[in-house]
Amino acid sequence: MKRVVVRLALLAALAATLGGCSDAIYAAIDKAQKTATNTLSQTMSVFDIAVPASGTYYVAAGAIFQGTLSGSTVDWTPNTSTTSRPWNPTGLICNAMTLFGANLYGGFVASDGTPSLYQSSAGFSFASGATPLTTQTPGEQITSLSAANGRLFVGGASFSSASNAYVYQLESSATGTAPWNTIFSPGQAYPFVPVFYDGTSYWTASNATLFQGNAALTFLANPAQSWSTINGVFAAPVGVVIVATKSNGVYYSLNGGGAWTQVQPDHQGSVTVSYLCVSPAIATGIYLVGSDGYGYYTLNTSAGTLSRYGDSTTALYSASVSRIVLDTSSNVVLMGTNAKGLWRTVYDSGNGNVPASGQSWINE
Repeated sequence: MKRVVVRLALLAALAATLGGCSDAIYAAIDKAQKTATNTLSQTMSVFDIAVPASGTYYVAAGAIFQGTLSGSTVDWTPNTSTTSRPWNPTGLICNAMTLFGANLYGGFVASDGTPSLYQSSAGFSFASGATPLTTQTPGEQITSLSAANGRLFVGGASFSSASNAYVYQLESSATGTAPWNTIFSPGQAYPFVPVFYDGTSYWTASNATLFQGNAALTFLANPAQSWSTINGVFAAPVGVVIVATKSNGVYYSLNGGGAWTQVQPDHQGSVTVSYLCVSPAIATGIYLVGSDGYGYYTLNTSAGTLSRYGDSTTALYSASVSRIVLDTSSNVVLMGTNAKGLWRTVYDSGNGNVPASGQSWINE
């Protein structure tokens, strides 16, 4: 989870540098993240993506950007001519978001270290009218948000650890408001990945430990494998669990963790490819897996194979893909990268082809 720690440190430094001056924070983000009206920067880092409705996309990249799909084009706001920032609370940097119920929830980094979880107001704004929710102890920052089986899960990490072993607090609420229930108390040495639900169990991971939780939200370590560092977990009903690791490839279970299949990692020269995240299914048994520096791979759980996207002419071929989200109503896949922007294409839900026939990748 070194990447998460580094990301948090950079965000904290940016927040501290910019302080509480909203003009400064947004001017800096504009210069870093925007290149032209209705166009996102091709070098921005995407921390999270949410799709509240078909053709409507929210991107957390320090600032929050909203995109609306019109035909084959997405119009993004705010743009370079916009002076107000309608979706950010003043002085905060967004690095996590998730949909829960009728609201969008945002996790932010504050310059003073104050925990900053917000529930959006009408129109998914986190600015005027948004509700701040206090769930962590002072000195912690939100690192991840996820919604699973009618529950909202919040991850936090401490910046004050002298040993740089960042602690993480994972909580849940069935309503999004108090009371919150602590699942993992501070003291964990590594951040947890977002929580998923396979129809029976909840799943998350910390460093090289996979955790399985029951209906009472009691989480126990799952020792089924000798895991390397776990960068991402995905689960979906009924019983599908997929684990993306740093050095041991991808594992998947089709029966809720009862049996696991390992797909060995790809090798690029002397480099063992690390895998970061997994998408929902784009066709029966077909998933997309983001890698660290080698674009994305297609996982086929029927064949037990990982296949790399092979177009070396696009920057996505060598990207670090850390977020993959689907707009299933439009058959659109969105990929967030580290420092290579946001990518979008249409996939074929019938056979899992990405891009679909006649489609191409667009760097937003």
